[in-house]
Amino acid sequence: VRLRNPTHIKNLTNLVQNHLALGNYPRAKDILAEGLSIDPNHSKLLKLKEYMLNQIKKFSNEENLSN
Repeated sequence: VRLRNPTHIKNLTNLVQNHLALGNYPRAKDILAEGLSIDPNHSKLLKLKEYMLNQIKKFSNEENLSN
């Protein structure tokens, strides 16, 4: 689907959600940036960005606690 319409925000949003669910944060970040470059105020993408940053921060804090 993305190959046929690579700038369709709904497709990009779904891909970000899927990569986040798989823990593939680098890929989610890339697709998220792509989506936000198309629509910087897209509410769903902004929420996903906030979620991703919180998850990365949480992971980083947990890692620091284990050291």
